[in-house]
Amino acid sequence: MNIEGSLVSIYYELDGDECTLILSPVRAEQVRKGGVNIKISFAEGAKTACILGEEDLRGGYAVYTESYECIVGAKGVSARIKYRSGDDGEKINLKVRALAIQ
Repeated sequence: MNIEGSLVSIYYELDGDECTLILSPVRAEQVRKGGVNIKISFAEGAKTACILGEEDLRGGYAVYTESYECIVGAKGVSARIKYRSGDDGEKINLKVRALAIQ
């Protein structure tokens, strides 16, 4: 995890893929690089997208962020994201809490 002012970058591995979650007080973005690359953005009240693949071989679906809260401190970050995913509007609630190890 890297904290620079109000911007937090969390690096992790998921099923062998390299992932980055970037959080700020107003928006978030997750990038996953591996078998299928994924990029998803969140901003409260905004319609964004989840993009799958790269260049000519990419597609995606809409994401609507209903609420986004993020608190960044010197010792870590806590965030809650409530969003609807895709055409069917599946409701997803995501909670993230990461503490800096010093």
